Amino acid sequence: MKQIRVLFSIYIIVLIPFYVYDLPIHFLLIDSLLAYLPLEIYAFMKYRFQKKSTTVLLIFYILFIPNNAYLLTDLVHLNRINFYTSSNLIMSENILVWFMFFLVVGGIISLYVLGVQSEQAILRLLSEKYSWTRNKTLAIQLILFFLISTGVFLGRFLRLNSVNALTHPISILQYIPTIFTLHSMAFILLFTILQTLLFFVLSSRKGTFIL
Repeated sequence: MKQIRVLFSIYIIVLIPFYVYDLPIHFLLIDSLLAYLPLEIYAFMKYRFQKKSTTVLLIFYILFIPNNAYLLTDLVHLNRINFYTSSNLIMSENILVWFMFFLVVGGIISLYVLGVQSEQAILRLLSEKYSWTRNKTLAIQLILFFLISTGVFLGRFLRLNSVNALTHPISILQYIPTIFTLHSMAFILLFTILQTLLFFVLSSRKGTFIL
């Protein structure tokens, strides 16, 4: 985890000028910080898993982990980068263009993979602690992915985030009916399926984690 903290700190320092000067990938700084936070919550929680305070930390983890999956939707902002030099679709050789591409894709993939590993680790710890069956663990996984997808929907389409849930929890209740519209549920279900697929593709089968 120490190496991850160092690398993430460097990543954030590199992103600061893009944020300050409002360059095409300025959004990545805040979104990456929010996506990284559940990893720190997990790191703090895993060595205290048998203590009562773990329940509170788990609630905070569930509250903030949608920010990690939210990063996947930031890939749509790649169109802000001008990859072409002309209308003839000739690709730009500008190194800054490809550096921004590297920061977006590399950062999002790395943070999301770490998020998946934290999810897998927490589900494994809970399964061992409460002696869940395989089917029950799978059901809990799907519920978690559904909650995360709902959080992504609230963030992407209603511009709400986990901080709003802490500062204005009552006001967020007014948005609950919007979750149950046809288009909202379609997005949430599709994103739940996407997370499920990525989870099983990215999960460590040997139980070894970078975190």
